[in-house]
Amino acid sequence: MKKLVLSCSLLLLTSAHAQLRYAGSDTVEPLVEAAKVAYLRTHPGFKLTISSVGTSSGLRELCTGRSFFVGASRPIKPEEAKECTTAGITATEIPVAVDAMVLVVSSKLTGVGPLSMAEVKQIFAPASASTLVNWRQLRADLPDVTLRTAGVDIKHGTFEFFHSAIGNG
Repeated sequence: MKKLVLSCSLLLLTSAHAQLRYAGSDTVEPLVEAAKVAYLRTHPGFKLTISSVGTSSGLRELCTGRSFFVGASRPIKPEEAKECTTAGITATEIPVAVDAMVLVVSSKLTGVGPLSMAEVKQIFAPASASTLVNWRQLRADLPDVTLRTAGVDIKHGTFEFFHSAIGNG
């Protein structure tokens, strides 16, 4: 279904423009690339430049007219929409897919069962980055081993979504 929606979108876009530029989320980019490949099978002259610059940068490109469409891993912010409106550009959001996030604990670490949302929030709280360094600090029944986290950095829309979803703002 995702490819169909993107392919239809590309068909509509090509009727008005000979060459298009996509900029945006690297999370969404593989969907755009797949749609481009499928569309090129029947429209070999189609030109689409794909640039994975991140959601915020992609929206900036849209609002300055540099890109014709953007893949975003979050809704457009009011200040971004205002920037587009000021430039005479109407930003229309079309949901294509929904991201999912999964939190996992290494299979080498035993003794860590389900965590509450409050515990997840504490693990990923900015203030915890240098102070919460051991699982046992989180809860007395957890293993006495180093707690390390990994994930996307602050430049990703997914980072912002994750922290908002767990209540870290």
